Amino acid sequence: MKLWRENFAPNRIQSKCDEIDINLVATLSENRKTAICKIVNPVDKDKKVNIELPDGLRLGAVQFQIVAPDSLNQRNTMENPGSITPITGKIKVKGHIITFEMPGYSCGVVKIGIRE
Repeated sequence: MKLWRENFAPNRIQSKCDEIDINLVATLSENRKTAICKIVNPVDKDKKVNIELPDGLRLGAVQFQIVAPDSLNQRNTMENPGSITPITGKIKVKGHIITFEMPGYSCGVVKIGIRE
């Protein structure tokens, strides 16, 4: 939930995901300089995700944070509050396509800088 709150953006933008199991929502920051994609993989299989951006868009920095617990039973506790924490995920940017892996039962945020 913290990852979602820290990456709030008020303007929903059109997006679609061809991978049937992946849930994806895209938003745009108030200043229109950052697109934010929130992705959830609710199944136990790893999924490859491609985000294709419009050709006319000038990309800035792209960042990917992911939360991928070892199991559905893993929890943060008072004794181990950092058991589940976001980590920097690996992404590949080629032209206007951003590619990354979503492990089973994971969620992540891709922040895409937009230059004028």
